[in-house]
Amino acid sequence: MNKQELMYGVALKNVPNIGDKSAKSLISYCGSAEAVFKTKKNTLLKIPDIGEKSADSVLGFKEFDKIVQEIEFAEAKGINIYFYFDKEYPQRLKECADSPLYLFVKGKTDLNNSKVLAVVGTRNATQYGKEFCYSLGKALNGTNCLIVSGLAFGIDTYAHKEALNNHLPTAAVFGHGLRTISPPRNRNLAKEILDEGGALITEHLSDEPPNPENFPKRNRIVAGMCDGLIIVESGIRGGSMITAELAWGYDREIFALPGRITDSHSLGCNRLISTNKAMGIENAEKLVEYLGWNQAQNPKKIPAITEQNLSENEKKVFNLMRSGEKHIDSLFAEAGMGLSELSMLLLDLEFKGIVVSLPGKVYKLRS
Repeated sequence: MNKQELMYGVALKNVPNIGDKSAKSLISYCGSAEAVFKTKKNTLLKIPDIGEKSADSVLGFKEFDKIVQEIEFAEAKGINIYFYFDKEYPQRLKECADSPLYLFVKGKTDLNNSKVLAVVGTRNATQYGKEFCYSLGKALNGTNCLIVSGLAFGIDTYAHKEALNNHLPTAAVFGHGLRTISPPRNRNLAKEILDEGGALITEHLSDEPPNPENFPKRNRIVAGMCDGLIIVESGIRGGSMITAELAWGYDREIFALPGRITDSHSLGCNRLISTNKAMGIENAEKLVEYLGWNQAQNPKKIPAITEQNLSENEKKVFNLMRSGEKHIDSLFAEAGMGLSELSMLLLDLEFKGIVVSLPGKVYKLRS
């Protein structure tokens, strides 16, 4: 695609009153994105689902300079723009009628990997959910499965981290532009995803903030890109349940981690299982076996955790915990650092698979 056609293509998605379906229809009828903007109004009105308001929006669009700046930003930052007709565009997603006209993609991972699994769940992950993410990563080690999630706090974060810990490619789908990372706490995780050959994906212009209405749109990309979707923990409402409904509509395999009927973090999972929209997961190994993605004969080794891998403060906490479980108050008293700094450090150690958080703000080294 030449630069001029690229400009018109990006512009078309950003015309008011034109959605992804309409944009694709316009390109199909007119022959190219550029032709859409140069077609007479009476011809546009003959295209199905294009009314007066839509036609006027197309012909009245004036923000081409902003679109040129956007393309220049993408070029400068090594961001690819994949249109729905490009071979690099996720072909599973292309099957969905409401798939985005294009995606901004930073990173080089293959979005058409032969195995793609989406993992989503609550932002308030419990130890039960974290341990499942840990076991899932181990079960998939050596399969080269692409793990897709949304880089949110909680289950999304653990899904990405365990993919990285087990040398699996992983892609994070954003509900905002690529000038920023949300939540900011996951900037280092986003960098690690890129450093390890993964990808950051969005349909939004670079300066688009993480507005609430963007996240259901993000969820359709997560659901559409995958072969199967796992809901690890979820309440009865929320983004994970929206993603599950979308995946159901796309005829994807859906799996859910069952939990106690009194556990608020399992209500959504249990509902999906009881209504036959999701298969209950007995354990991660059974899931991989069901999908036919048996572990490779020579799974990649995970480097042993040693003090050499840790910063000075991480070493201090690591050594304090050698004796067994520790409450955060004990660590605070012994570590000689601020409570906020200690909490962040413990979270980092947890993400690295070194520390396990237990109920009641108790921590231990992972065995």
